[in-house]
Amino acid sequence: MGKYMLLFFLFLGLGEVSLAQTYIQGTAVRPFSEIAHTNTHISTANRMAYSAAKDLVNSFYTYTTRIKGLDKMAGEYFLVDGMVIELTCRNRTSGNDFRPFTQSQIEFREMFTNMIGETNTLEADYYDELKTVNGSEVLINYYKSNNAKSFIMQDLLGKYVVLGRIYCAMRDIAKAEAFIDTLVGSIVFK
Repeated sequence: MGKYMLLFFLFLGLGEVSLAQTYIQGTAVRPFSEIAHTNTHISTANRMAYSAAKDLVNSFYTYTTRIKGLDKMAGEYFLVDGMVIELTCRNRTSGNDFRPFTQSQIEFREMFTNMIGETNTLEADYYDELKTVNGSEVLINYYKSNNAKSFIMQDLLGKYVVLGRIYCAMRDIAKAEAFIDTLVGSIVFK
């Protein structure tokens, strides 16, 4: 799963990560509070330092290290009800063009369900949904059995994009899946 999520982020052109800031790092990353209205779930009160987020995310994985170093982290991290929320927010630019998620949904579905040499063994475990919420297009995708849930959100005016991921303990998978809808429903771009 790890290499496929890497492909997912490379596909979206996240760029290189730097260690320049304590709470927000990455190429052209903007604070959530600058691009979206006040959110009851995402605030400076529940924002996490990278080291705390890295340690908690890694504690959710028994047999592997999910985040190997602070230099592999981008965006901002928030603690909500025992789950770590990762948000990487950017402006849309000529290098990061707005494009409808309908094609992305097809590409991700193929990438995450049709592994080379396998015959759709992951199709039953894969979930995706494309919807419009608060004037924004949202693509949610994840493996149901995995404790990391992802979404991409872009405003339909083409100004902003948010890449999000929710990490949780295995016992909280259903809670994380329900929370994605709550979270994207609470995000309203400025």
